[in-house]
Amino acid sequence: MTGLGMQPASAIVAGVVSGVIVLVFGWFMPSRTVRGTRELEKVLGFQEFLSRVEGERLERMVKTPEMFEKFLPYAMALGVEDNWAKAFEGIYTTPPNWYTGPAGVHTFRPSTFASNLGVMSTAAASTMASAPRSSGGSGFSGGSSGGGFGGGGGGGF
Repeated sequence: MTGLGMQPASAIVAGVVSGVIVLVFGWFMPSRTVRGTRELEKVLGFQEFLSRVEGERLERMVKTPEMFEKFLPYAMALGVEDNWAKAFEGIYTTPPNWYTGPAGVHTFRPSTFASNLGVMSTAAASTMASAPRSSGGSGFSGGSSGGGFGGGGGGGF
C-alpha cells in the first residue's frame, strides 16, 4: 500500500467507511420501484412501435406530417429514427413551413432530414465531450496574466 502513497491503516479505514456508506444507501434506495418498472415498459413498448412501423400496420395508420414531427424526437432518442422516417416517406407534398433547405432545393424527404439530424446530433455530442484545446500558457505563471481564457498568451476562444 505504501507504494500507492497510502499507509495501510488509512487504506483499511477508507475501505471500511466506503463499504458502510454503500450498505447504508443500498438499504434505503431500492433498485427498482413498481412505478419505474411500469414506465420502463411503456418506453420499451413505444420503442418497439416506432421501430416496427411497416407493412400492414403502417397501412392501417393515418400518417400525417404532424405525427411525423411529433414523434421524431422520441424516435431519435430511442435510436429508431431511420424506420420512423422511412414510414413517412412521400407524405410531404410541400416542405413544412419551418423547414428551409439548401439553396435551390424545394423538397422535403423525412429520411434525409432524420439522417441529417442524426449526423448533427452525433457531431454535437462528440464536440461537447472532447477535451478543450490547450491555451498555450499556464493559468498561474508567477503573477503574470498568461494562459487561460481570454488573458494574454493563449488562444482561448
